[in-house]
Amino acid sequence: GMISETASGLNDRQILVLQKVFDFVEENFSHPITAQDAADVAEMTYSYFSRFFKRAVGKSFTDYLTHFRLLEAEKRLLQSEDSITDITADVGFTSSSYFIAQFKRAKGESPLQYRKQLMSIAPARRDA
Repeated sequence: GMISETASGLNDRQILVLQKVFDFVEENFSHPITAQDAADVAEMTYSYFSRFFKRAVGKSFTDYLTHFRLLEAEKRLLQSEDSITDITADVGFTSSSYFIAQFKRAKGESPLQYRKQLMSIAPARRDA
């Protein structure tokens, strides 16, 4: 899953710490979260946590958080007809333009292009 191959050297305590951080993100991604918040959850200093997380996950905490939010946004784009503004707010991005820029960087197209393209391939099932 989320833990990278380079992390096979993690001990049980470190794996539990990462799990705590992943759970924290899952429960709080719609709110502003900083790497300092995550370090507090991990009960580590900021600099120690940053190095630990990057080594274990293969990306910085901030990049991981953005990645997680983009996955959530993707689900919302496909499973709802919510506006970009609503999705932006709900998945924790501070501005629509920032969200759109990050989404484009990750997917190569804008959120609306992405939604339109996938809708034409497979219409989303609306549960009546």
